[in-house]
Amino acid sequence: MANLPPNGLIVSCYLESMKGAERDFISAVAHVPGVVALRVEGIDNIEFARRIAPDQFIIGLVKQFDGFRNIITPDLLSMGREIIHAGADMVAAENILAPGIHPGYYREDGINIPFAVMWDMNQDEVLHIQDHSGDPARVRGMARENSIILATTFTPKAFDQVVALRKQFPDVPINLEGGIDDCREVLLGYEAGANYVTIGKAINDPVTIINNLLKGKYANT
Repeated sequence: MANLPPNGLIVSCYLESMKGAERDFISAVAHVPGVVALRVEGIDNIEFARRIAPDQFIIGLVKQFDGFRNIITPDLLSMGREIIHAGADMVAAENILAPGIHPGYYREDGINIPFAVMWDMNQDEVLHIQDHSGDPARVRGMARENSIILATTFTPKAFDQVVALRKQFPDVPINLEGGIDDCREVLLGYEAGANYVTIGKAINDPVTIINNLLKGKYANT
């Protein structure tokens, strides 16, 4: 099992506009100095990433279409075990504390899951645990019992969410993820209190990259 440094840059290897080229992308970024982890979707891609980068920390996930959108690792326990078996060091999932989504995983002091978890949160979930209706003690229990990272996956440029999460959970690692376009925003993420910043479309989606170049978005970074 690879070790995750206490902070740094995570690279998302999910290619929305170049489906099927994930392995080429993984090969290109797996050994770049300063990249502390790869976020990899799909069992085959996780196995490939582990083979070519045995010492790299891998955050694995499976996306499953529910008729409306792709859900990130909807069956946390069974899918998570498969993801870990494929070579990942941590499992990314959403809706971890939502009633009925992951039945039977709850304990009074946290969640009884035998692997590390990155919780991909939306804005409502952040507000939910901020106003205590989501039971922050349960989140702290998760952090004690399992290695956990709170991620702002579904809110673009969630600097304010990072500030709020850091205030409420000073000892829980936080990942700023979603809509981060340039090095200035990476630094802003660290300044807001994030341990990790994840870059995705800004480097692995040609349409986004070309549009940003045409707009001169990278000119002063």
